[in-house]
Amino acid sequence: MGLKTWLLALLTTAAAASQAGPDGYPRPMLFRENFPKLLSHYDHIQLMVSDLHVDKRKFSSVRFKREHPDAVVLVQINNEPTGIWGTWEMLPRQRIEDYGWLDPEVRDTSPLMEIFEYDIHPLMDFPGHWVYETGAETRDSIPADAETITVGVGDMTPFLPLTHRLSKKVAKAHPEITNALLKDVVIYTRGTDEKPDWLNADMGSLVAIDPAARTVTIRRWDARENRHAFDAGAVVAPGAVPVIVENAGVVRSFPPHLRESMKQAVVVKPFMPNLTPFCPVDPRTGLNAAETMARHYAAMRRRHYPNIDGYVFDVSCGTHTPSHRVSNRVDCDNDGEIDNFQFDGVLAWPVGISEFATLLRKGKPGHFKGLGRDFRMVSDSNFNEDQRLFEVLNGGEYEHSFTLFFPPYEYMYSSNLDRWLLWEDRGRDPNLSFVHNKYADEVHHGGEAADLERPATLAHFRLDMATACMGSGYVGKMVLRPAHGGNTEEVKYPGLEEERARYGGMLPKIYDEYHAGRGEFGWLGLPEGDPVRVTTHLSKPVYAFTRQSPMPAVRMERPPWRLSEPERTRTGDGFSFRVRERGLWRQLKDSFRATVALPLPGVELERNREYTLSFKLRGSPVYDRFGRAHRNIPKNMRLRFITDRDGGKQSDRAAEELNTNVGQLLGGGQSGGGYMQEVLVFPRERKVVLTLIAGGSGPAQIEFGVTEEPGNYEISDLRLREGCADVLVREFEHGLVLLNGSVFSEAVVDLRKLFPDAAFRRIRGTQDPVHNSGKPARVVTISASDGLFLEREDRAVSVRKK
Repeated sequence: MGLKTWLLALLTTAAAASQAGPDGYPRPMLFRENFPKLLSHYDHIQLMVSDLHVDKRKFSSVRFKREHPDAVVLVQINNEPTGIWGTWEMLPRQRIEDYGWLDPEVRDTSPLMEIFEYDIHPLMDFPGHWVYETGAETRDSIPADAETITVGVGDMTPFLPLTHRLSKKVAKAHPEITNALLKDVVIYTRGTDEKPDWLNADMGSLVAIDPAARTVTIRRWDARENRHAFDAGAVVAPGAVPVIVENAGVVRSFPPHLRESMKQAVVVKPFMPNLTPFCPVDPRTGLNAAETMARHYAAMRRRHYPNIDGYVFDVSCGTHTPSHRVSNRVDCDNDGEIDNFQFDGVLAWPVGISEFATLLRKGKPGHFKGLGRDFRMVSDSNFNEDQRLFEVLNGGEYEHSFTLFFPPYEYMYSSNLDRWLLWEDRGRDPNLSFVHNKYADEVHHGGEAADLERPATLAHFRLDMATACMGSGYVGKMVLRPAHGGNTEEVKYPGLEEERARYGGMLPKIYDEYHAGRGEFGWLGLPEGDPVRVTTHLSKPVYAFTRQSPMPAVRMERPPWRLSEPERTRTGDGFSFRVRERGLWRQLKDSFRATVALPLPGVELERNREYTLSFKLRGSPVYDRFGRAHRNIPKNMRLRFITDRDGGKQSDRAAEELNTNVGQLLGGGQSGGGYMQEVLVFPRERKVVLTLIAGGSGPAQIEFGVTEEPGNYEISDLRLREGCADVLVREFEHGLVLLNGSVFSEAVVDLRKLFPDAAFRRIRGTQDPVHNSGKPARVVTISASDGLFLEREDRAVSVRKK
């Protein structure tokens, strides 16, 4: 894009943004670019997500809501101003005070520290409110007066250096921080009831360890008058987050004369609040961690954001299954035994987040008032390992794109679509799910457009826009990242630096599909019905499970997983089985350690071909172990083809490379599986339709991975067809939206057969005039991973006449 073209786009953006955004689809959203100087360019925005960088935003979200009362405004809860990203990682008050961040001179000279000046960051100081690993008892007494102490311990295992790849990377970049890979800890004693005495606990950092002598050296954070003495037999326990954070940006925000005293803060070791039902109550307040955080964020909204609609909770440690960013030695009930949040095979961690969200709305009588049942809440929903709180939250944040930039998620659009549709079908009203695409494309890019690769293309963003319209309709674009492995120059589009210099941030990115190429935002109007899957391109069933079908077989890689043998259902068209015992699921490679493998007699798969798998699915509730309110939190199941010719493995070399690439990308945290999909299992039966890709050719089986939750599973009415399941159409008041989620194949849709009483034409656009040509649309061809927006012909003609 040349300078002349960029200036034209800038003028078009300004003119288009000056119009009021109606409630119609598609619904442009803005993600964290709400700089005060840009507010005049946001008139078309229907959903704004701000963040807690008050030094940059200046509470512009409050002003925007005041000027646009019909728009939805959410504030994202994260801790980035302290160098930590995400809602569920933060620092204890003791550590923040130890850094000196609350000292007036420090707080008032760094713009980032305004989060403390405005009391935005929670300052939790009760040591029992954090998640710890199992610790070890001391062999020596500890005096109260010494800041740094060396003490013998019975077991060195809890204190060995961090080994997570991301932590090693940070430590390598900062050799001056000699204890970068050593953990932060708590010291406490147990009372006569064997429970920790948290009010008399100390917190601090390991500065040295001697495995041979079995000693640890700890520098305590507390001021001298607050330190405690401990007899031998006290417990030293590390925090449970094994990923340290580079904090150079925060340190640079301080004036030069303070940077030397801040140098230890260049490496931060986050703590994780214990939101589970096992969290101790602070006797001073009568509140556990979830209640304390809910009280804080309720007060923050009333004090600083009185007119916003809700919050977005940024993911960090994982909002359902604690990820590889959390230790595998967690002792969340502080009884001295590793539990990893798991009780009777059921995770307590997601239940805690559900309780926190409920408390934020309802409050706790006698302690604090909630924000009311109409307060909106959204959280990340990029994978099924993110939150699944459909009855509690108002939607999911789809970060990056519906097609993520790294395998195997690059091939899991079908799963993302399934979950997106669930938010529309089973989520709490109103559905505020949104997708914010972060990739360059042919409209906004640096370098050569020909070098752009999926998903950093205009077609993929059209797919995002079209997919959004199958649900809430909220979709936005930020040009921040190239495709995985791509050139970072891709995101430096012409005019970017001018925009940042003039406004502080990027102008909102506007696409023809937003306004039909003529500045009419919300032009589609409202949906006329639910999304419909187009099936005319699918084959007849190549397999159907019937009374005569062979039963699936159980496969268990090793204990502790234990599954029952599948049984045929009473109707004969399905099967059920039970996961009796489960192990610890932490990453994708654990997904198929315990499976049920269904043979497909007579089926010959073709490598890299797509197949539509449909079935009915339900499973017994498990999270009601922590209360009936959690009964409908779904379980997760993963699916893939395995080919018999290769000994029951995915034979495609590309699929094997997927595992390797993902393992390298995420430090071994999310590897394994090749082509796969995932599906949520509710107590109430639902119809599942997914696209499975064959990783190899030949006779095959479908493998159902059930390593995450215990209980019963039932599958019935299972059918397999050739072709992609993810060709959808949705009718609106003034047009149609179609999408093709296939990775490999174009889709041909005959609109005359689907809508015999209506006529449509393509919108007329300038960004891709071949795709959006304004021509009549009778039989349309949609490329792989692309979307198409059509206008009713009678309306298009009348608009052009005007």
